[in-house]
Amino acid sequence: MDGRGLPPRDIRDAIISEEGEWELRVPDAAAPKTCITKLLRKEQSLSLAQAAALIQTMPGVVACGTIAEMELLAHLIHVECGYTAEVTLGKESLE
Repeated sequence: MDGRGLPPRDIRDAIISEEGEWELRVPDAAAPKTCITKLLRKEQSLSLAQAAALIQTMPGVVACGTIAEMELLAHLIHVECGYTAEVTLGKESLE
């Protein structure tokens, strides 16, 4: 409603069904992992355990969702961490 956060589950599911699931990818090992993890923990309300597991996925996919969600996260990572993450259509959506 306020333009931030996730839409209700049914609306989010409908968007993903229509547009596919998108991935936020950190493509290289030299990425600022701590900064990215802190940002994603805050933005996605992750627990400390989830954040600890997330840092182990880098390089690789760090989040999935709608294109708008992933583009927002990529923008925040660029602004706050000085790093350019990639937003790509998920492999399952390509099939």
